[in-house]
Amino acid sequence: MVTFAEQRESSPLSAQVSHMSVLPSISLWCGEGFIEVHTPRITATTTAVDGGWDKFQLQYFNKQANLVTSLNYYHQICMNCDLGRVMEIGAVFKALSGSTAFHLTEYTTMHLAMEIKSHYHELLHLTERILVHIFANIYHHCRAAVQMAQQTEIRFPRTDVVYQVLPEIIEKLHISVLTHHPGHTQQEEDNNTSTTTTPIGGRRKDEYNAEVDSMVTRMLRLRFTDAVKLINDNRNVADPPAELFYPADQPVPDDEPLSSVLERFLGGCVKTRYGVDCFVLDEDCSSPCFTMKNPSETHTNAFSVFVHGLRVCRGAQQIHDCDMFMAEASHLDVSQDAARHCTNAFALGSPPCGYATIGLEKFMLAFLGLRNIRDASLFPRDPRRLTP
Repeated sequence: MVTFAEQRESSPLSAQVSHMSVLPSISLWCGEGFIEVHTPRITATTTAVDGGWDKFQLQYFNKQANLVTSLNYYHQICMNCDLGRVMEIGAVFKALSGSTAFHLTEYTTMHLAMEIKSHYHELLHLTERILVHIFANIYHHCRAAVQMAQQTEIRFPRTDVVYQVLPEIIEKLHISVLTHHPGHTQQEEDNNTSTTTTPIGGRRKDEYNAEVDSMVTRMLRLRFTDAVKLINDNRNVADPPAELFYPADQPVPDDEPLSSVLERFLGGCVKTRYGVDCFVLDEDCSSPCFTMKNPSETHTNAFSVFVHGLRVCRGAQQIHDCDMFMAEASHLDVSQDAARHCTNAFALGSPPCGYATIGLEKFMLAFLGLRNIRDASLFPRDPRRLTP
């Protein structure tokens, strides 16, 4: 039998066990008005908007340089150039010293950025449509590849990912459907900032205020505070391990980020109640740095998408005001020089904008239920691996 280490050290074997080929072409970006761009991977400064991740440093002739950990900075510059919507697929680097089954030091990201006209939910609407498109096309065009990948040792049952709430569940639980009026164009729907929702089957609403954008996408949304309530309500029902909750006699707070263990527990709670493996966590407390606060000031204009309890996508509205940016930098103890370098990009004015990013290896890890993220990478890089 070929061992995991032998697979990773052999390029031909790695090619056979890698499952990144399951992801289909995403030409849908053009239909959504996106422009493909290619931005640098070497930067001359420790960019504050990279989110605080440890960076790889290298000697660049007579200067110190870093490998980028995020594409946000350059894509925000694109917004200031009136490009409107941009997307990019490429590698990013994070100097993570730990070695887990869920992290790589180099991975491929699918990153989009767009101007926000009225509300950051414009970005969420678009992200949901793209993800539904990706899920549907994988199963339609790559069914054989998915089945082949699932012959390996996997973490979850060999069944398709349920990414849409069934209509009967929407009716039974009185899940709210965001109202879009017939005859509106997609741009008008994107710009719709109404928070009014229509529960199917009457005025009652789901106990946890669950929503779907439309009966077309039907991707489940939960606000962070409601998701925490769902966790706390299931602490005894689901009989989870005691170490999930510490201290054991106190509820999980709704103003602190969830641990990865609690995120996976939440995924199980969502599956039990709503019957889906994929859901959106809106107003996410675990948001990246330099994200706009929502009116409540306790959470942010950010969201995450989970598959089988694993976060596969992040999205957020970025701070685009210089004074707010510098205040946030001071709060995070980011060097003023680094912060000022970033604000130079939008010192003369910048439109409200947001981004969404999908780590492709993490996406395939969760989608296929693989046991190790290295199985989703052709040539994985981690703290111990530089070959082949």
